[in-house]
Amino acid sequence: MARRFLAPRASCAASPTSIVAPSSVTVNVLGVVASVATGSVIASDPQHLPLTYSIKTSPQFGAASIAPGTGVFTYSIAGYAPAASDAFAVTVSNGRAQSTAQVNLQLASAPLLKKQWHIQNVGQDAFSSTLPLAGNDMNVAGAWFAGYSGKGIKVGIPDSGLEAAHEDLAANVDLGHSFNFLTGLNDPSRAASDPGFDHGTAVAGIIGAVAFNGKGGRGVAYAARLRGYNLFAPGALSLANMAKSLGSDPISADNDLFNASFGAGAHALPTYSGAFQSIAATSLTLRGGLGAAIVYAAGNEFKDWNATPGTGLCNAANTYGVSCGDPANDQWRVEYAPIIVGAIDADGKHSSYSNTGPSLWITAPGGESGFNSSYVTATNFAPAIVTTSRTGCANTQYPIAVNPLDAKGANPLAPSCQYTATFNGTSSATPNVAGVVAMTLEANPNLSVRDLKYILAKTARKVDGAFPGVASSTIISGSTIVLEQGWVTNSAGWSFSNRYGFGAVDAAAAVAMAKSYAGYLPAVQNSATYQFLAAPPAIITPASPAGNSAIMPVSESFNTVEFVVVVLNIASTPNLLCNQVELKSPSGTKSILMHAMNGFSNASVVNSRILSNAFYGEPVNGNWTLTFFDFCSPSGTPTQLSTSNPQLLGIAGH
Repeated sequence: MARRFLAPRASCAASPTSIVAPSSVTVNVLGVVASVATGSVIASDPQHLPLTYSIKTSPQFGAASIAPGTGVFTYSIAGYAPAASDAFAVTVSNGRAQSTAQVNLQLASAPLLKKQWHIQNVGQDAFSSTLPLAGNDMNVAGAWFAGYSGKGIKVGIPDSGLEAAHEDLAANVDLGHSFNFLTGLNDPSRAASDPGFDHGTAVAGIIGAVAFNGKGGRGVAYAARLRGYNLFAPGALSLANMAKSLGSDPISADNDLFNASFGAGAHALPTYSGAFQSIAATSLTLRGGLGAAIVYAAGNEFKDWNATPGTGLCNAANTYGVSCGDPANDQWRVEYAPIIVGAIDADGKHSSYSNTGPSLWITAPGGESGFNSSYVTATNFAPAIVTTSRTGCANTQYPIAVNPLDAKGANPLAPSCQYTATFNGTSSATPNVAGVVAMTLEANPNLSVRDLKYILAKTARKVDGAFPGVASSTIISGSTIVLEQGWVTNSAGWSFSNRYGFGAVDAAAAVAMAKSYAGYLPAVQNSATYQFLAAPPAIITPASPAGNSAIMPVSESFNTVEFVVVVLNIASTPNLLCNQVELKSPSGTKSILMHAMNGFSNASVVNSRILSNAFYGEPVNGNWTLTFFDFCSPSGTPTQLSTSNPQLLGIAGH
């Protein structure tokens, strides 16, 4: 019997009838660390067969994976985006047939971010002739990777102005809490009739330039809210307006911190008037009593006085390699509230202009000229900070092209001169710290200003660790005089330097410590005022390496030093550059309050206040020793202390 073979009946092999890939997925490319985005490809099958998802074509620049059973995909890209977009293809199969869909990715980044060595320093080109030394940055990458961006933190910026409509600032500018003292309106931008470089716009970009918009660079705290006050516009500066800018008015009272990239330029130790005391005190009542930090520039007078250059007052300082200026020339910098910021370069060492002194708390990248030898002839070609600049090529810092970015509009990344690679000074170091402070407060909004300062100091990175200080054997024959100490570790284990404070700010370490912080400081306590009144004739022995000392016994109910303030009274001096003043704690730690060979022009000193952080954490009680030196010729007129106004010592701590 013949057999008949039957062909099998054909079955329906339908593809999934519906497959939906997202039209476009935006990937916020951090650049300095790997960036990740997720999404879903959604498909359905008419026969309700199970579906399997797989990558058919890999992306060109990043990497993609997809969950086989759900269609949830992950895209990651390491480092900076080499293009504005990427794509990959996904296959969906029901076991019998398959369909394909493409996932398109928009890579949102910032073209100048890779030049911003202060954020991540890999030794890259930063438009200047001299390359940065890799590794010398603020470790911002770690803070960003941990998810911090300054989101929700409000930063007040009293300055020359702030271009509110700048393409890389506008989305972060809070006009409702900004103020223009010239117009009485809320837009702090400089008027079009007032061309020129705008310091405040450059400062604002360092703190909070917008991220992921395809323009310019990126702010350290790129999601912070920026509030501008044109306090230093011509005709705007007054004590009342300063108070309004710094928390004494509803327009600024809910700020979480303030950036103060300004300072006095006087070439003398001033008589302490307490003019800023009430403003500083008010700042410590903000944020529900936790205080709003004032991040304050140490000043740029290491080599010469900015306000009166070329006077010769700094000749001795330049000869001996010490700072001509000192933060103590500005009464703001001897208040407790401010966090005083010095500057370092892209090689991790002291910036050529940055003032040194015992009131420094922290240092941060400030940079140098940013010049490029292909454009200008100069003596310094080290990198500056890349940031926003006031839009318009009539508003540049220099009248000619000085590097490939500051090229008078020739660079397509800055066709309207809206970005610069020449911003420097402690004015640029200060907003770098302000950005880190914003992220630290985002990590822990319960921090007081004192807790915040503790965290910044505790997590600071020691830089220039081999710096030996500055000493000379030519001032007094046969003696070595130390004008500036190197790093000194006090009895509480804190390393401190008049050149670097507690060290360089570390963003990742600061936010990590803030997040888990539990050791909140108890209420601050202030000591009695201790005094020493010199008996006539109160002469400081000239040319003596030992100097003349006064001992002040201290007995307080609290135990731990946070800072020390000394008020000096010198009746007469042949030249203040001859004089050095040192304070030694009961634990034996020495702080040089004022070094000799300084650039001060005083013939006398009346109630001048100097603050030192060098004794942080040490025991309060015991004998404190204040020593005065006169390094001038023994044949000259000697220095004489006041016999009517005493030397004063005050300590704050817990």
